[in-house]
Amino acid sequence: MGDLDRARQYYEQAIAAYREIDDKSGLAGGLGNLANVFDGMGNLPEALKMQQAGLAAFREIGDQRGTASTLSNLGNLQVEIGT
Repeated sequence: MGDLDRARQYYEQAIAAYREIDDKSGLAGGLGNLANVFDGMGNLPEALKMQQAGLAAFREIGDQRGTASTLSNLGNLQVEIGT
C-alpha cells in the first residue's frame, strides 16, 4: 500500500519476535522482507546489510531454497548499487 515506514516498523517487530523465540527460518525471511523495504526506500546500504544477515540465517539452518533466493536478491542489489 506504499507505507514503507509502517512496513519497516512491522518487519522490525517481527524480527525481534523471531529472535526472541529463536525461529531462524522466520528470522531469515523477515530480514529479507525488511531488506526489500529498505530497497524501496532507497536505503541500499541497509538493504544490503539485511540481505546479508538473512543469507547467514538461511545458511545456518541449511535452507538451500532461501539461500538461493537471497543470493539472487543480493545480486540484484549489487546491480542497483553499481558494484
